[in-house]
Amino acid sequence: MAATERVCAQSRTGARASRRATPGWGGAVAAGRRDGTPGGDRGGVDLLLYRRAARDGKPTSGLEPIERHLGYLLEMGQEDTDLFLRQMLDELEQSGEMLDPLIEAWRSGDEQRLESLLVEELRIGYASVYKRLLVDRNELWWPVLQRLMQTPETELVLVGAAHLIGPDGLLTRFRAQGMTVEPLD
Repeated sequence: MAATERVCAQSRTGARASRRATPGWGGAVAAGRRDGTPGGDRGGVDLLLYRRAARDGKPTSGLEPIERHLGYLLEMGQEDTDLFLRQMLDELEQSGEMLDPLIEAWRSGDEQRLESLLVEELRIGYASVYKRLLVDRNELWWPVLQRLMQTPETELVLVGAAHLIGPDGLLTRFRAQGMTVEPLD
């Protein structure tokens, strides 16, 4: 069974949907079915902080336009649909056992462990997805982050942990510019 059909079967969306589905859509459906919510959004820390900022009247913006963000999601895996969906399914199958080590590595500031858990397999086994999802987006965000660093205000920037770590991560870029990166308690 092709990976697209497998995702649709597991998500109970049916074979007709599998013929029209994009790989990114399939990944979102699979993630959503895994945690029981559409698109896999339980309301993570980003949504919590966004709502808090809105409540407090603080300005918010994205590092990229929402249309581009959605475009990345919808276009992911177009080069090799089955490879992309196999990667998504592998991650979903491992997500339960990966969560505790991820949280521990994050809390302790263990960048090497985070890289091992989040980035290494993606970079090696799914190079095109890694480039499109992490490398290209970090490159796109870099000028925005540079502009934010020049403002007198203190800015809070939220990105997924995989964007921060590894050879192509944002922390590596900041360090290469001579900046000190320190975890906050």
